[in-house]
Formats: sequence, C-alpha cells, structure tokens
Amino acid sequence: MSKTNEALEMIRQVMALVGRKGLWVADREYDNGRVLEYFFQEELSFMVRMKDVRDIWVRGRRRNVREVTEGVNRRV
Repeated sequence: MSKTNEALEMIRQVMALVGRKGLWVADREYDNGRVLEYFFQEELSFMVRMKDVRDIWVRGRRRNVREVTEGVNRRV
C-alpha cells in the first residue's frame, strides 16, 4: 500500500470516530494532490505545511507556493 493510500485510510478511520469536527494539521508529505483533494471533497478544515517547490492554483494561475506566501503576514 502506498503512503498516500495509508494516509487516506488513516484519515477515514479517524473520521469514523470523530466525524468532521476539528482542524486537520498535516506535514509536508501530505501536500500531494490526492490528500488535498480528499480534504476538499469531504469539506474538512485543514492546514498543511507544504514543500516550497510545490505549485498551487491561485485565481486560475499556477504559482509557486513560496511566491504566494511571501506576502502573507504570518504573525496575525
């Protein structure tokens, strides 16, 4: 079983116990498209620390995550 499949199965098991309550916090190995898609699909609240080489889509444009976050005030 792949790491991604293991992660998705773990998320499903926890959800079976607690439902959609809470905030999911995940580290960089969970920033792949399948896990993120699952979080969105299940309408879960989540925060994922992403690798700085990752690209994301912002308003229809592909941008590097580091470039996007440089303008964010992280002390708020």
